[in-house]
Amino acid sequence: MIRRLNYTGRKLIPHDNILINVRKIDGKRAFNAELELEGLGFSGGSKIYIEPYYKSSFMRFDFGTIEDFSPPLITYLTEIPETEQILFRVKVVDVEGRNGKLLGLAERVSPKSEETETIGRTPLLPVDFSKDLGQQI
Repeated sequence: MIRRLNYTGRKLIPHDNILINVRKIDGKRAFNAELELEGLGFSGGSKIYIEPYYKSSFMRFDFGTIEDFSPPLITYLTEIPETEQILFRVKVVDVEGRNGKLLGLAERVSPKSEETETIGRTPLLPVDFSKDLGQQI
């Protein structure tokens, strides 16, 4: 059994409380997010950040607070390479008491897409179909 110590009291945010969709707007990739964080015990003034990432490149978007959830108007994924394997982190950060204390975290959140919903299943190994592999195996 792996033992994990949680000295800071950070909570894990369930992936069921997060819905993220990636879509194209005017030929650019963007995302929208819906979060259900009110029943998890965070203070109302805690900030919400969503970070899309792929390998070592990531971006950070400020989504307001728990009380005042306000998604940014522009969520273009300009710093992320063109791939279908984007993942997301959702962070809840304390800005009232100890500045910068991470209160809640959800990592490796996969966005929902029309392809996985129509097929009704998710692949075991993620394959990036947006790249031309040529003669590679």
